[in-house]
Amino acid sequence: MTEIANTGPVNASDTYTPLRRAFRKFVHWASYTFILSSKRTRTVRIGDLRLTVPPSVFHPGIFITSKIFANHLRCADFRDKAVVEVGTGTGILALSTARAGARKVLALDINPVAAAAAAQNASANGLASIVETRTSDLFSAVSKNEQFDVIICSPPSFAGEPRDMSDRAWHAGDGYRDIHPLFRQAYEHLNQCGEMFLLLSSDTNVALIESLARQAGFDWALVARKSILVESFLIFRLTKGASAGTSLRRLPSRADVQSAYFSHEVHQNVILLEALAIAKAVLENSPDKETLGRTIRSIDQHIDQRISPVLREAYIAQARRRLSRLERLNSKQ
Repeated sequence: MTEIANTGPVNASDTYTPLRRAFRKFVHWASYTFILSSKRTRTVRIGDLRLTVPPSVFHPGIFITSKIFANHLRCADFRDKAVVEVGTGTGILALSTARAGARKVLALDINPVAAAAAAQNASANGLASIVETRTSDLFSAVSKNEQFDVIICSPPSFAGEPRDMSDRAWHAGDGYRDIHPLFRQAYEHLNQCGEMFLLLSSDTNVALIESLARQAGFDWALVARKSILVESFLIFRLTKGASAGTSLRRLPSRADVQSAYFSHEVHQNVILLEALAIAKAVLENSPDKETLGRTIRSIDQHIDQRISPVLREAYIAQARRRLSRLERLNSKQ
């Protein structure tokens, strides 16, 4: 038994019926033998993310927890927020929050192969300017003054000694030893009005994890649940300084996720169109305008591929006004 302050004794071990224990052992044996210990490098596409999965890294296409959590995060609003993910694996959750508008994402993993894979995947998906990766045991590679608005984590779901580095994504040590410091460290690095999202299995010792979180100072609430008949996956929201709330939300539907993908594409297209329009406005004001005619026509073609001529003129007129205001400001200085 592990003593947790002010909450009474909590059993630090996973407790299953004999049948459930046999089921868990079989699932782990199959997962470790055919997936976790594989020496192959795989690729997988999840939504609009293409991910490389090297040996020893948790496979988000086979283990559905990653996709469930990624879809939940993708439909949330992370605009202008600083995010850190603990235990990033391929980086799917970190990349999902970046796609959902985060201004900065730090992806941490104790496995250096996973940290390198997350960096590669961030670059391959055009998110290297937003997502930074570090090899880190929980927050060991994070300086004391680094603070975040959101912390996300899908920790190992079960107690027990891991066989090797790849198995650390499955087992958290005896009595969940390896993640005991997680919540205290997370609390120290979370902004006062920030929040932490945590995904656990229904077979996890949720009572122990909740006790550790509350001992660190977090309020705790279940916000989403996904059942796959033999197991459920639970997403918790942890807050400091304010109640985490008690309402249970539904997980996003396929339509919700598709809408999030579409919104991101529209946003990226608007950014590109504004950049092209500004480029044309600048070139039109250039003394070498005649020699740059071919470039200007190429910009027009790129714009015309995306919007109608009427909207093109609106974007370019807006760009001219912005450029004119900037020139007036510069002339006053």
